Amino acid sequence: MHASGLSRTCYRRTAMNRTRGVCFGAASLIALLVWSFVATRELRLSTWRRGAFRSSSSELDAALQQLVHVPAGEVGQLAICASVRSEGRFITEWLLYHRAVGVDRFYLYDSGSLDDTLVMLQPWIDAGTVVLHTFRHDQGGHYQTSALETCSRTYGPTTEWLLEADIDEFHVPTPALKGSAAAPASILGSTPKHPLRDLLLRTNNYADADAVVVSRVTFKNAGIKRLSDGASILRSQTLREFQHSISYDKLLFTKSIVHTRKESTGWVMPGAHFLKHDVRSVNRSKIITPDGHRVELQVNDPDALPDVQGTAYMGQYRGARVFEPLVLYHYVERDLDVGFIGSARANRSIDQPARMQDCLRKLKVAQKLRKGGWRDQAGEEGCKDYDVYQDNDEWVPLHEQNSFYGGAVRDLVMSTSWYGQHLPALVQAGQALARRMAARGPLRQAIKVDPHPGLVDFWRSQGLSTINGMPLSR
Repeated sequence: MHASGLSRTCYRRTAMNRTRGVCFGAASLIALLVWSFVATRELRLSTWRRGAFRSSSSELDAALQQLVHVPAGEVGQLAICASVRSEGRFITEWLLYHRAVGVDRFYLYDSGSLDDTLVMLQPWIDAGTVVLHTFRHDQGGHYQTSALETCSRTYGPTTEWLLEADIDEFHVPTPALKGSAAAPASILGSTPKHPLRDLLLRTNNYADADAVVVSRVTFKNAGIKRLSDGASILRSQTLREFQHSISYDKLLFTKSIVHTRKESTGWVMPGAHFLKHDVRSVNRSKIITPDGHRVELQVNDPDALPDVQGTAYMGQYRGARVFEPLVLYHYVERDLDVGFIGSARANRSIDQPARMQDCLRKLKVAQKLRKGGWRDQAGEEGCKDYDVYQDNDEWVPLHEQNSFYGGAVRDLVMSTSWYGQHLPALVQAGQALARRMAARGPLRQAIKVDPHPGLVDFWRSQGLSTINGMPLSR
């Protein structure tokens, strides 16, 4: 594997020989200066390893404001569509990370959060960086597909690139992971300069591509029952699947970054993984992997007239997975317990909250909507079994045919990058800012919307409900 964080990280601490006596010759002076530099570095390393590598509150606040607020000149280059539900504990880090890599607008669709998600979003909504929506009518089991297609049809014409990700997924431009386990990441003042945005805008292979489809790398919590409030997933989650030759259906699915080019009629996301264009033909379409390989496309509507059959990408790339220069980190199980979710019902107090579980909740959804898929096959044991993962940096490849992994290995590259080192403090500062804003007055609410008219027209043509695309009752 390449130096993208997908190979095992190995490191040693080199012994330092100290010079006795003091000499004033040129060679000795140079040696003394070199020793001083090394000794200072060793002291900083020691301080960092003890967890005392800190930034001032003013520097932290300045970095937070730079991420929450987007300069007007940067808007319209890279946006993200996502559906959310009860993500209050995790959404701040997801927003901060994607802002740091270059996302300038977040178009979120809430399917009924029961926690403090709305509170955590207040600074972002106030700044205009997040636009929060909720559908007027229940979308049933189609909520995510309704959200993604409505979002891509509505906001595709406003941005050059549009990507899709769940709140447990992080688009990673691998050249930006420059931290190492042997040295602290750079100070907050040197926040990475939008590496994902720059990669998309400046890579020649992407200029004429309609989309870039990104392979996923799976991380799991490795025995963490519940992350502490304000904890960083990117810092704490370090066990990922071992890259092996065994083919799993789940590993074939990709997530898309669409080159919308601000076109009024362009590519849309009819659901997670999938892409379609209503009129562009297959031979005029180009969708590629991050390293430039074309993916298989097919006709979207074979029954239509030849000039309006369109093109579809069915969400799976059957070639070798690509990890450079772009990959998706998928934290499938952030912890077993998403925490205590306060109920809106008047007869339930804060001391008797509803309880949700991250992995098990996803499993129930998968069993309902994607019977036979990888989560369904893994079952509850896929959520609860930690024993197969190593305790240290030594590893043995393991094979669990129907579980989350074919094997696991510890990967510290994200954890020791700028993001892993500084997002924990930024997350806590961002959450504190959100709570202060919420305490001062009424919360800014989501915009109520209907599914996009283009999606409604499709439902009508299929004899489905024009409210949510569900089958009509007879």
